[in-house]
Parts: sequence; structure tokens; C-alpha cells
Amino acid sequence: MIKVSITTQNKEKIPFDKRFIKKLSRYVFKKINFLKRGKNVIIDITFLPKEKMRSLNFKYRGINRTTSSLAFSYGSPSSDEKIYIGEILLNGEISKKKSDKFAEVLIHALLHLAGYDHSKPTERKEMFKIQEQILKELEEKRWAL
Repeated sequence: MIKVSITTQNKEKIPFDKRFIKKLSRYVFKKINFLKRGKNVIIDITFLPKEKMRSLNFKYRGINRTTSSLAFSYGSPSSDEKIYIGEILLNGEISKKKSDKFAEVLIHALLHLAGYDHSKPTERKEMFKIQEQILKELEEKRWAL
């Protein structure tokens, strides 16, 4: 079971349906076999203003521009009953402007939480292949999760 908490820092309405976000999170982790049966996994997803995302991107990655998402992994499911695996910070402003790309951004961030990376060409190829495969499946299912 995945518990997903969703918040916004700037008191605005969350730009996407919370049920969709939770279902998509569960779908992605199930597709990549990230969860062991019976594990309770907790992730936080927070929508932040563009300027805050720029500041955090610079602080943690040394890149002085805004980004659509940042993912911070705190571990992976182990023998514990419950485990807090990390948090995803999403740029609420970019998410609103690119609503058709929102699922892609969230899938990308979820893959980072699961340990995927794209700093090396081979890692990048694998991560983006999985990301595109999940997007294609969702489009074929007409996003019925």
C-alpha cells in the first residue's frame, strides 16, 4: 500500500486531481516492481512556486534555473512495515502551464524515488525507456488507472 500525501506551499488549489496523483504513483511503483507485498510506503508530493523550485534546484544541484520536479529519496522498502521513501517537489506553475506533461513529470520523479538516475548515458537510456513505456501504456488505456 502506498500512502501519498499531497500539499501545496502557496495555499493555492492543487492543480491536479489528488486521486489521479495517488493512482499514478501506485501504478508506476507496481509496474517497476518497486514494492514488496505487504509493505506500507509513504511519499510526500508538494507543489511549490517557481521561484522556490529555482532556489532548491540551485541549493541541491547547483543549477540556477527553475525545474519541473525534484525528488529526494530516503530509502527503499525493506523489512520494515512502513517506510518513508522520500518526497517529490513539483513546480506548481510549470505543472499548470503544461498539464499534458504533468503525468510525464510525475512518472519521472517517481522513478527517481525508486532509485533510477540519468546522469550516465546507460542510466538515462534505461530510465527514459521505462518512462516512455509507462506513458504509452497509460495512453493506450486512455488513462484509466
